Amino acid sequence: MAPRKVEAMRRMIEAISPDGYVNCCMALRDADLREELSRIRADVLIISGTQDPVSPPADGQLLASRIPGARYCELNASHLSNVEAAEEFTRETLRFLTGGGV
Repeated sequence: MAPRKVEAMRRMIEAISPDGYVNCCMALRDADLREELSRIRADVLIISGTQDPVSPPADGQLLASRIPGARYCELNASHLSNVEAAEEFTRETLRFLTGGGV
């Protein structure tokens, strides 16, 4: 990754309130909305990173299997695929938004 992008991401992460970040992580950890997924009626694109330790591909695949008509895409990235695999992320997102995705 380009040093300027890494530096920008580092600054952004350092600017986050530690308490706010921890509380957000706890809320996400405790939210179990799996039973609600089948009620989603919007077109959905789920992008997972093949190396994501926080939201592994199995989680994305579960979402895609429970959301009617969802499209699943896996990119060679970790947790920030829009940064780590920016070109592929943008290509897949544009394909989805222009009607080639669901």
